[in-house]
Amino acid sequence: MLNTISWITQNYFVNSDKIKIKTMARYHFYSRNDSTQEPIMTCTTFSRLKAAKYFAERKQLPLKTFLSLFAISK
Repeated sequence: MLNTISWITQNYFVNSDKIKIKTMARYHFYSRNDSTQEPIMTCTTFSRLKAAKYFAERKQLPLKTFLSLFAISK
């Protein structure tokens, strides 16, 4: 029998068998100096930390340095 989605929370959905399944979310980053918070780049991943690591790698910066210059948001 085909499972159907019973309800959805922020990062999870629960099927008819009450199994909680984590979903991916879309994250973007912007400069901390930008008052408009205009997205520089976006990605879809399972967690904010994975998004931060991905963005830091793309900017070729250590994670700590990246997070001091940029902020990440959904």
